[in-house]
Amino acid sequence: MRPSTTLLLLLLATVTFSSSSPTSQRQALHHHGSNSTGSRCLPHERDALLVFKHGITGDPAGRLASWREGVEEDCCQWKGVQCSSQTGHVVAIRLRNEDPELYYDKTPALTGQISPSLLLLHHLEHLDLSLNNVSGPAGRVPEFLGLLKNLRYLNLSSTSFFGRGYQICLYSTSHMDGVDLGGIIDWAHVVNRIPSLKVLRLSNSYLESVNQSLPHLNLTYLEELSLSGNPFDNTIASCWFWNVTSFHHLELAGTSLYGQIPEVLGVMTSLRVLDFSGSDGSIDIMRANMRNLCNLEILDISSSNFNLNGGGDIMGLLPQCPQSKLKELYLGENIFTGVLPDWIVHRWSSLLILDLHSNQFTRPVPSGIGMLSDLATLDVSNNNFSGHVPSEIGMLYNLFTLDLSNNNFSGDVPSDIGMLSNLFTLDLSSNKFTGHVPSEISMLNNLSNLIISNNEFTGPVLYDIGMINSLGHLDLSNNKFTGPMPSEIGMLNNLWSLVISNNQFT
Repeated sequence: MRPSTTLLLLLLATVTFSSSSPTSQRQALHHHGSNSTGSRCLPHERDALLVFKHGITGDPAGRLASWREGVEEDCCQWKGVQCSSQTGHVVAIRLRNEDPELYYDKTPALTGQISPSLLLLHHLEHLDLSLNNVSGPAGRVPEFLGLLKNLRYLNLSSTSFFGRGYQICLYSTSHMDGVDLGGIIDWAHVVNRIPSLKVLRLSNSYLESVNQSLPHLNLTYLEELSLSGNPFDNTIASCWFWNVTSFHHLELAGTSLYGQIPEVLGVMTSLRVLDFSGSDGSIDIMRANMRNLCNLEILDISSSNFNLNGGGDIMGLLPQCPQSKLKELYLGENIFTGVLPDWIVHRWSSLLILDLHSNQFTRPVPSGIGMLSDLATLDVSNNNFSGHVPSEIGMLYNLFTLDLSNNNFSGDVPSDIGMLSNLFTLDLSSNKFTGHVPSEISMLNNLSNLIISNNEFTGPVLYDIGMINSLGHLDLSNNKFTGPMPSEIGMLNNLWSLVISNNQFT
């Protein structure tokens, strides 16, 4: 069977610095145990690994130093090698370049050739050689890797391969369920040859097009697709993946796709993660009806050039299911308008993160906001919210970050804010707050950042502010505080930044 007509693939190009495999791979390998327990490695597999080591001509970080010859050597104890605790067979090799800070010059990277001796590891399921200067013969991808019939995960991202030699023949690999691939022109046709594919991660892979036609789509099991960070420059509606309705996870962050999002998005009811963030193109979101995506847990459409055709309420397009599972919502850095509707406190009761920063939302925050009891981050900064902050905000007991800065909030700060015992950052700056700062703020024992600058606060500063031992950054500037600075500020041993300018202290 010719490599050009058989199952291919892989070159993980997710330029993230996480070395973890897809979830399914972690689960698949979990039962094998660690290198420190279980059976010793088999002699012929130890010898195969030593032959592989001999093909490595450079190891500046000494990652293969533990790979030593000798009949008493147990390869299951070698760095980067994982064996089955039951049989002693080698099931995983993880030699990813471990220093992400030196990724671009690859100073600690392995150098050399990938040896065919790996074919003697018949039980190998996981192979990660990413971010190294390794290759096959003549600098190409070694096609023999396709003969590893039990291989489930292969990561060769950012290695030293070149040319069109990416046709890894995986005709024996019928159960591959985690694939990453980069640098292949006809990549969509390549992955379409693996009908059992569940996970496809192509982030930052220098792929130039995603509008390839797949008349016979085989990817009926595909659940996760990540195309983030690729320089796509075609209409989003022309993308082949809209014919796959089985997605649980779809990432299109940081691309240049443009045009209307097709209506088919509204029927992808299995979606749990949807990410359009950081888009350079102008995407028309008006037809992206997400109201019925009841399983959606993470939605990120931040920092994008979304077009609402001169108006429109983004909230009306978002999930509105009675039992919505939405946990994280990122709408920041767009030009969305409208109000925060009252219904969110009932339909989005599972929210952990609500990030609306840098938009044009108006009117008060709903008084029922306290019903979002799981909320850890509430960021509505840089909008046009107005009115009083509802006292119910003190019911958000799990809140870690509260950022109300750069709005038109007015009146007194509710004393109930002192109930937020987990609060780490409180930013009320650049509003129209008046009156005294509530003394209850001194009860926030975990508070590290307190920023209340550019308001109209009056009276003395809290005399018991010294009780907030965790405070590191305190900004009181541009208010109307009077009287002496409390000596208790000297008790703040963790304080590294104190800004008190433009007040009326004596």
